[in-house]
Amino acid sequence: MSVLTSHLFSWLNLGAKDSLRSHLIKDSIGSFIIKSCGLVLQLIAGILIARSLGVAGYGTYAYALAIINLITIPTVIGLPQLITRNVAVYHVKNEFGIIRGLLVRANQAVFMLSLIMVLIALSISLIFSHGFDNVRFQTFLISLILLPILALKNLRMAALRGLKHVVLSLMPEMLFRRGFFIILILIGIIFLPSGISPQLVIIFQVSAASIAFLLGIVFLLHALPKETKTAVSEFETRAWLKSALPFMLLGAMQIVNTQTDIVMLGIFRSVEEVGIYRAVVQGATLVAFILTMVNMVLSPTIASLYAKGDKKRLQRVVTYSARAILAGTFPIILVFIFWGRWLLITLFGREFGDGTIALSILCFGQLVNASMGSVALILNMTGHERDTARGVAIAAVLNIIVNAMLIPKFGMQGAAVASVISLITWNILMFIWVYGRIGVVSVAFGVNLMLGRNKAKA
Repeated sequence: MSVLTSHLFSWLNLGAKDSLRSHLIKDSIGSFIIKSCGLVLQLIAGILIARSLGVAGYGTYAYALAIINLITIPTVIGLPQLITRNVAVYHVKNEFGIIRGLLVRANQAVFMLSLIMVLIALSISLIFSHGFDNVRFQTFLISLILLPILALKNLRMAALRGLKHVVLSLMPEMLFRRGFFIILILIGIIFLPSGISPQLVIIFQVSAASIAFLLGIVFLLHALPKETKTAVSEFETRAWLKSALPFMLLGAMQIVNTQTDIVMLGIFRSVEEVGIYRAVVQGATLVAFILTMVNMVLSPTIASLYAKGDKKRLQRVVTYSARAILAGTFPIILVFIFWGRWLLITLFGREFGDGTIALSILCFGQLVNASMGSVALILNMTGHERDTARGVAIAAVLNIIVNAMLIPKFGMQGAAVASVISLITWNILMFIWVYGRIGVVSVAFGVNLMLGRNKAKA
């Protein structure tokens, strides 16, 4: 895939003056390597946990993480995407004081909101503790420690991406956190006579996330321009808040879309089914990683090109990145469709083979997702985040409704269908708005045809 990405981006005649072509190639290859290693580490961790805890224990662990991801929504108030976009623009304009001010204000806001959400979640969990067994309740309580760590970690990664240190932004999360997590799991499996428990696995998560968080701080301090470190902080809090609110809605709805199925499975079905579906979702995440990787590379570039008004180069970058996404995703989908059951049983255990149908359904949704290109990213990085938030909100509401209709009867297969329906709806809306607002065609093929029709109408 790294050769394919390099070849595709080499077709871009972007000019050597600003080294955009070489920058995209370097970040694409570097991001691919780190994301690939991160996904392998994530898969290894999932296999170790699933085989050690069993379906029920794995389901308990997955359910706690899903809840934490949901209650993280209010803590970041849309700031990570805002930081990536604004830092990229401020950096181009050499506005170092505003960069410093944005980072200071963002950390202050996220830290305070994280503490508030921990207290709220702790209070609610204590009130309703009688409705949960001890293992589930204790696992969730421990997982609350993750909340501020994950929220602040997102800001570090966003700032590094805005400074075009995409590879550096990935290393703490993809390599160090997951690598330390695996080491701790192996230590627990080997040296603890009674084995590991869901509570202990969450403790391992907290420990690994803390180490990765500290490394992220070191990386960001190293990457910040010297002028930013010495500049006087300038604040545009009102404007940032106004821009961040749509991003908050967008981030909230995206998390709702990715976690609703697991949470609602836990409500309507057994914890065992939650464990199986969690393994299936990990497979679908592997399918989508090409799109995620390319988006991380493209975000500052799209923001910079749009700020410069260079629409021609913007379309070129979008087109060839879309082709790279589709070309890299399709072979992975074929593997999961034809050998999905064998992979689930071999990697996670025989009980997880029941998730084969759900995996195939999710793969179809990811194929449509890949074919539409980086639609949401384009809107977000060009100042049209309100459109993205509106589309994701529609998809999230649809996801909840369809999940409520299908999960009670069809279980994980119903959850997969609901996710695919909302994902396709979201992509269609995003594609229409990207073309209408910016005049850019996000898909891999048919670009010239659509742009030609647009010129003919004009």
